[in-house]
Amino acid sequence: MYIGCCQTKAYQCHPLTELTRLGCDLMNFFFVYDEYTDDMDRDSAQLARDIIMDAFRNPSVPRPQEESFLGEMARQCVSFDTFL
Repeated sequence: MYIGCCQTKAYQCHPLTELTRLGCDLMNFFFVYDEYTDDMDRDSAQLARDIIMDAFRNPSVPRPQEESFLGEMARQCVSFDTFL
């Protein structure tokens, strides 16, 4: 717990905090994507890939409700609000 507290303090003072956060968010997203697609067939995995790429390319467009959660997660990872 104490080490995590120190890491949090150092993270907040770093001049590239937002880029560091973006990198951590993307690595977390890649882990979730990998775990989620392990049980998918090829067509389902390609559909998930297409949804994610669309979310990366168009982060300002809201994702459809019936879509996989991966699209919204990807959109939030690269949202322009991250850089403000």
